[in-house]
Amino acid sequence: MHSATVESILQQVATLPPGEQARLLTLLLNGNGVQNVARPEPPIKLATPIPEPDLQGAMQWLADNSRQHAGQWVALDGGRLIAHSASHDKVVEAAKADGAYLPLITLIELKPARPFVRV
Repeated sequence: MHSATVESILQQVATLPPGEQARLLTLLLNGNGVQNVARPEPPIKLATPIPEPDLQGAMQWLADNSRQHAGQWVALDGGRLIAHSASHDKVVEAAKADGAYLPLITLIELKPARPFVRV
């Protein structure tokens, strides 16, 4: 029966000169001359999830201010108006320049003065 443990082997490895430690590491990683040694798997890098913006402030702004900006494009960062214009491109440029994280860009449609009634 072997009396060697991982801890005792690591203690012995720690006493080896740096060159021999590097050689041992190479042998373990490449499997050269070493039998039944599991190769370590490369670490898996997980993508950081992208947080979704909270649209509650933007929806409230639209409810409160859409009449003033009817027919225009608006860019909102939460409840903050970044830009408004009849030109979509100008609003997009302003939102990019502002640096807001995932701004809401939308067209506020013109509302008819009277509801449509069929006769």
